Amino acid sequence: MDENKNSQSQNPQKKHQIIKPSFYVDDERRVICESHSQIERIRTLSSLADLPAFQESREIEKILTCKACNHYHNDVCYFPKEEIDRIEKDRLAYTFNCKLCGGSIDRPLTVMYSIYNKEKFNVQIPLICCTCFSNLDDDSFIANSRKRILMLSLSFAFSIFMVIYYGRIAILSNIWGILLFGITLAFWIYLAIRDVRKIIFLFRGRKYYKKTYGIAKKRDKGKYVDEFPFD
Repeated sequence: MDENKNSQSQNPQKKHQIIKPSFYVDDERRVICESHSQIERIRTLSSLADLPAFQESREIEKILTCKACNHYHNDVCYFPKEEIDRIEKDRLAYTFNCKLCGGSIDRPLTVMYSIYNKEKFNVQIPLICCTCFSNLDDDSFIANSRKRILMLSLSFAFSIFMVIYYGRIAILSNIWGILLFGITLAFWIYLAIRDVRKIIFLFRGRKYYKKTYGIAKKRDKGKYVDEFPFD
């Protein structure tokens, strides 16, 4: 990213055009960029009391991306266009995960907010998904994560049982049976691996929560929201 920013600064005329992002988190725990070229439309949609919540959310979500901003298209944002494209590609490839549960981060500006604070202020802001943030809000993360681990453990145990069951059938079958049951076997192996990964992420998230949230939850809610961006 530094090389791209250096290339921007080499052009004196373009240097004065660079738009620095300014982020805040709204009442719905969405990261908003005040420098977004469509910020007025975002505010208008948020203020429409007669607009159904689901419709308001859907309309705003379409705009809450760098690619919906004119600064991206004109390549005058603090983040170069090529860098935004790369970050977006990584996000769609599930590279960015929730610090507490390992789930993918869906909202692009949540990622940009975290990266910007790291680069500009050397402040590492963890990425938190919407489900976990709701759990943080009502102080139920530990209880809910315990339930999720239990359910995932049961799912994993059942997957292992099915792997053994279909594995034995495949071994005792002819070539067509091996092909048929092999596909089913692969499916259950995939589910088992997926469950294990989620369990590991949740245990890591619980450890991180106990280490950091004990201090953060004592602070006022406004500052707390800034420290834990919502996806």
